[in-house]
Amino acid sequence: MVSNKCCVPGCSKSAASKFGVPKNMMNVWENIIGCPLNRNSRVCANHFKPSDITSTWESGNGSSQISICLRKPRLKSGVIPINNLSDEVNDINQVSLGNSIDI
Repeated sequence: MVSNKCCVPGCSKSAASKFGVPKNMMNVWENIIGCPLNRNSRVCANHFKPSDITSTWESGNGSSQISICLRKPRLKSGVIPINNLSDEVNDINQVSLGNSIDI
Protein backbone atom coordinates (compact mmCIF):
# COMPACT_ATOMS: atom_id res chain seq x y z
CA MET A 1 0.00 0.00 0.00
CA VAL A 2 1.32 3.42 -0.98
CA SER A 3 1.91 5.71 1.96
CA ASN A 4 0.42 9.19 1.99
CA LYS A 5 3.03 10.38 4.52
CA CYS A 6 6.42 11.87 3.70
CA CYS A 7 9.20 9.39 4.56
CA VAL A 8 11.83 12.03 5.45
CA PRO A 9 12.64 11.73 9.17
CA GLY A 10 11.21 14.63 11.14
CA CYS A 11 8.99 15.94 8.33
CA SER A 12 5.62 16.97 9.64
CA LYS A 13 4.61 19.49 6.97
CA SER A 14 3.85 17.00 4.18
CA ALA A 15 3.00 19.15 1.16
CA ALA A 16 0.05 18.26 -1.03
CA SER A 17 2.39 16.86 -3.71
CA LYS A 18 4.37 13.74 -2.90
CA PHE A 19 6.72 11.92 -5.22
CA GLY A 20 7.78 8.30 -5.43
CA VAL A 21 11.44 7.36 -5.37
CA PRO A 22 12.79 6.64 -8.87
CA LYS A 23 14.10 3.05 -9.10
CA ASN A 24 17.42 4.20 -10.55
CA MET A 25 17.90 6.74 -7.74
CA MET A 26 16.90 4.59 -4.73
CA ASN A 27 20.43 4.29 -3.28
CA VAL A 28 21.23 7.98 -3.83
CA TRP A 29 18.01 9.11 -2.15
CA GLU A 30 18.54 6.66 0.76
CA ASN A 31 22.00 8.14 1.38
CA ILE A 32 20.73 11.70 1.22
CA ILE A 33 17.60 11.19 3.32
CA GLY A 34 19.36 8.90 5.77
CA CYS A 35 16.78 6.12 6.05
CA PRO A 36 15.88 2.96 4.13
CA LEU A 37 13.35 3.46 1.31
CA ASN A 38 11.15 1.11 -0.68
CA ARG A 39 8.94 1.33 -3.76
CA ASN A 40 6.06 2.71 -1.64
CA SER A 41 8.12 5.51 -0.05
CA ARG A 42 7.03 9.08 -0.83
CA VAL A 43 8.88 12.38 -0.42
CA CYS A 44 6.87 15.61 -0.22
CA ALA A 45 7.49 18.69 -2.36
CA ASN A 46 8.97 20.57 0.63
CA HIS A 47 12.26 18.70 0.08
CA PHE A 48 12.80 19.80 -3.52
CA LYS A 49 13.72 23.10 -5.14
CA PRO A 50 10.77 24.67 -7.01
CA SER A 51 12.80 24.33 -10.23
CA ASP A 52 12.93 20.53 -9.71
CA ILE A 53 9.15 20.22 -10.06
CA THR A 54 7.26 20.45 -13.34
CA SER A 55 3.61 21.45 -13.11
CA THR A 56 2.98 22.26 -16.79
CA TRP A 57 3.49 20.52 -20.10
CA GLU A 58 4.62 22.70 -22.98
CA SER A 59 4.91 22.05 -26.69
CA GLY A 60 5.67 24.20 -29.74
CA ASN A 61 7.27 27.60 -30.17
CA GLY A 62 6.15 31.20 -30.50
CA SER A 63 2.49 31.74 -31.33
CA SER A 64 1.89 27.99 -31.73
CA GLN A 65 3.11 27.16 -28.22
CA ILE A 66 0.73 25.14 -26.06
CA SER A 67 0.95 25.00 -22.27
CA ILE A 68 -1.19 22.62 -20.21
CA CYS A 69 -1.32 22.44 -16.41
CA LEU A 70 -0.64 18.92 -15.19
CA ARG A 71 -3.14 17.38 -12.80
CA LYS A 72 -0.24 15.97 -10.76
CA PRO A 73 3.12 17.78 -10.63
CA ARG A 74 6.12 15.69 -11.67
CA LEU A 75 9.79 15.67 -10.76
CA LYS A 76 12.35 16.41 -13.43
CA SER A 77 14.69 13.55 -14.23
CA GLY A 78 17.69 13.07 -11.93
CA VAL A 79 16.63 15.47 -9.16
CA ILE A 80 17.30 14.70 -5.50
CA PRO A 81 15.64 15.91 -2.30
CA ILE A 82 17.91 18.51 -0.68
CA ASN A 83 15.62 20.98 1.12
CA ASN A 84 14.33 20.78 4.68
CA LEU A 85 16.15 17.61 5.67
CA SER A 86 16.92 17.06 9.35
CA ASP A 87 19.97 18.93 10.69
CA GLU A 88 21.78 15.63 11.33
CA VAL A 89 21.24 14.50 7.72
CA ASN A 90 22.29 17.93 6.37
CA ASP A 91 25.54 17.80 8.37
CA ILE A 92 26.37 14.31 7.09
CA ASN A 93 25.57 15.30 3.49
CA GLN A 94 27.73 18.44 3.65
CA VAL A 95 30.73 16.36 4.71
CA SER A 96 30.19 13.33 2.47
CA LEU A 97 28.91 15.09 -0.65
CA GLY A 98 30.92 18.30 -0.52
CA ASN A 99 27.96 20.20 -2.04
CA SER A 100 28.14 18.27 -5.32
CA ILE A 101 26.55 15.03 -6.36
CA ASP A 102 27.65 12.78 -9.17
CA ILE A 103 24.91 10.59 -10.56
